[in-house]
Amino acid sequence: MKLPLLCLLAAGCSVDWPLARVQSASVLCETIPALPGDATIDGQLDPGVPLYAWPEAHVMLALAHRPQGLYFFAAVEDAQRDPAPAGALAYCGDGIELFVDDDGALAAPPAYDLPGTMQLVVAAPADDATPARRGERFVFPGTSTQSTDLGAWTSTDFVAVPTAAGYAVEAFVSAGDLDLASWTLAAGGKIGWDASLNIGGPEPPGVDACTTRSQQMHFRLAPSGACTPPYCNASALCAPTLAGP
Repeated sequence: MKLPLLCLLAAGCSVDWPLARVQSASVLCETIPALPGDATIDGQLDPGVPLYAWPEAHVMLALAHRPQGLYFFAAVEDAQRDPAPAGALAYCGDGIELFVDDDGALAAPPAYDLPGTMQLVVAAPADDATPARRGERFVFPGTSTQSTDLGAWTSTDFVAVPTAAGYAVEAFVSAGDLDLASWTLAAGGKIGWDASLNIGGPEPPGVDACTTRSQQMHFRLAPSGACTPPYCNASALCAPTLAGP
């Protein structure tokens, strides 16, 4: 039996997993709380940030904002970490994808705003002890169902760490990650966001270019379009309001 994720993130706690799932992460499509202090990116949820359930994917999610950018945390329940092998794209195995738009107002969906909208892929750690900082960035120009690979995400403000239940991903997204010269967030403003979970394992032949991913789950899909996942349709991103302190 798997232990509650919240207990695995805080030694000695006694949280009932069904109770922890009561509040759905869908609330984060309405309001994003403020982060009480500067983010510390170490693979542990920052103090004062509420954690919500994405129960279909066995993931707990948190988002918060600071003037300099967006804080993100995901705790994934995964009995066997299976990240993409070396040389494969990071999404071809266990990992989390975060989609961020700077203001929640898209100029020409399904295309991403360029600059301003980004798909950020973080691969799961490969073993039980070593943090991983393997990430890639993608944009979708709206001219096909294929996103454009921008290469490695070179920021030092993200990490994936192994946990007893699986792994956790923590990140702080700032202006440069979205290819913006500047980006300031404040209460009353909006951002766009979505998330996907990649699950390692052999994919059915002909489904995708990946042969090392069994499935992909999306937090939110676009209501219509030739392709509805967030990697190929910016309309999938929700646009919550940023709350005050």
